[in-house]
Amino acid sequence: MNDYNLENDLWVAAPADNKFTLDITNYFERIWNNNDAEFTLNLDEFQEKTTFLKGILYKLQLILGLTTF
Repeated sequence: MNDYNLENDLWVAAPADNKFTLDITNYFERIWNNNDAEFTLNLDEFQEKTTFLKGILYKLQLILGLTTF
């Protein structure tokens, strides 16, 4: 994918038996299933632990509409 940002939405219309379509499908399956390498981590490995006070702050921001998430 030439190092493009893979988080963007992209719609490509191509026949199912087209080489491009097959390459993209194989790439997706490889990444999705962690074939040949580990491409994704379990949520627990990078999820931030929330403290009680931080949880209150998040809820207050949500109520006041001051969130960025």
